Amino acid sequence: MCILIASCLHPDYPLILLSNRDEYFSRSTQLAQFIESTPNSTAATAAIDIGNSHSEKIVNGNSEGVKLISETVANHDINGEITKTKAKTVTDQQQHSPLATPQTTTYNNTNAETTRLLMPYDLQREEHGTWIGVNSNGKICVLVNYREPFRANASSKISRGSIPLEFLNSDLSTHEWENYIRNKTENFKLIGGFSFFYGDLKYNPIIKNIEPFKIISNRCDYSLDVFQNRLSLDSSIKINEEKLTIALSNSRYDEPWPKIQLGKNKLNSVISESIEKNWDQDKLVDSLFESLSVKVPNNNWEHLSYEEAFLQMKQTIFVPPVRTNSEFSKYYGTRTQTVILVDKSGELTYIEKNLHSTDDLSELPKINKFKFKINNWVDINNISSSL
Repeated sequence: MCILIASCLHPDYPLILLSNRDEYFSRSTQLAQFIESTPNSTAATAAIDIGNSHSEKIVNGNSEGVKLISETVANHDINGEITKTKAKTVTDQQQHSPLATPQTTTYNNTNAETTRLLMPYDLQREEHGTWIGVNSNGKICVLVNYREPFRANASSKISRGSIPLEFLNSDLSTHEWENYIRNKTENFKLIGGFSFFYGDLKYNPIIKNIEPFKIISNRCDYSLDVFQNRLSLDSSIKINEEKLTIALSNSRYDEPWPKIQLGKNKLNSVISESIEKNWDQDKLVDSLFESLSVKVPNNNWEHLSYEEAFLQMKQTIFVPPVRTNSEFSKYYGTRTQTVILVDKSGELTYIEKNLHSTDDLSELPKINKFKFKINNWVDINNISSSL
């Protein structure tokens, strides 16, 4: 069962976002890449070739191209400029660890002239939707499915993954887009249960933080504004920091599972320690991935039946490989972890750790790292220095 955890509590990072995608390991998925923004298109038709052998182009829903070479990685920007560096050595212990770092690809978008989307996407359904994504103008979103009753048919006629695509391709404001998507889908008719976290990364000098985000769902009767007014104009009003760290999983957002509070506590603890000890970004990222890898219980998962593990998924942030009863895939669990950081200068860092893409448990994890400057970002450092 997936989880999203996000916070705007860190003074150096207006947004820190963590995501675990729990899914069948054999479900065909394209790893994160830049694609050109094309309204009303699917990821497959919008995909662009970055211009090198390390990028995969999607043609008619099929992946073409060369996979990353284990000894080298490519450092290049969205326009195709490439340099090569050595990758990290992989030990036998790292091979099976959720914290392994065998392959890294860094994209530096220093000259984005057009709107680009950065996201992974599903190849199982023809819509080629996604659960997480950002665009070069600062739109960012995460979708989590709602867990329907155990034996219910949880599939939907219209892919839930098309909702993030609609938002990332839109020029509408956060509130305008909610009205638009509700009208277009007849209030999400024929779409399976979901919760959707989304917003525009824009700095507001009055509240000294990013503009509020929204959460909408077709399993709740109301939408929710989050990250509101970090700094009150009235110094006598105590800000409720609890509301500045949020989490979503596969329940209604007003009926959170135990893993929600665990995830929020873990992220808040990492943020507090990173501030106190003045961590650099690498140390912060390592600790964030550790938070995404917390198991409850910490062991004995291999002895659980699928039904027992399924019930335990309300408790645990990380789901180890669980043997399923499905003909579709032998294993289910956390297969992709994502950390997104946005700093005060508007640089967005997107790190994707793909743990599994097949039922072969000896598969090496892959890490892709992307960096780019958000278009039209108001530099917080410049504002602070001018005051």
